[in-house]
Parts: sequence; structure tokens; C-alpha cells
Amino acid sequence: MNWTGGHAGTQVRVLTTDDPNAPTGSGFRHWAVFSIPTSATGLAQGVGNPGSTLHAVATQLNNGSGQRSFSGCRSVIPRTAACSRGAL
Repeated sequence: MNWTGGHAGTQVRVLTTDDPNAPTGSGFRHWAVFSIPTSATGLAQGVGNPGSTLHAVATQLNNGSGQRSFSGCRSVIPRTAACSRGAL
């Protein structure tokens, strides 16, 4: 995933990938990363895999499975997850 630009005054970036329609009653968080440096222009493929390395100061939060990694969709019913990129 790559991106360009950003709002003036941005200090860090945040990325969340959520499935609000997952059959859990409250959705499912596939992945959340915060403190991505503003100098970063993307995340490499596989960076959310267990044991992979993020940017030095970026931090992964627990996903809906309680793991600090990306958790893909396991449903046989196609759904669209919402990917959000934000700035703080």
C-alpha cells in the first residue's frame, strides 16, 4: 500500500482495516497500525504478517483475534472491509 501527500501539520499516520459487517455483532478489526512516520510513503507487502518488521516507531494494535498482525477474511461469504488511513 502506498500513499502520497498529507495534511499540513500531520505528525503521524494511522491505518485501520475493519469489517463492520462481520457476524460478530460489532464487526471485526483485521489490522490497526499507528505512529506511522509522516516520512513513510507506504507499507511493504507482508508487513502485517507475524514476525514482520514495521517502521521503527510504528506500532500494531491487537486485531479482532487478539494478535498484533493482519488477520485476513475467513468468511465464505464475500464482504468488503473498510480500510481507513488517517493522520494525527
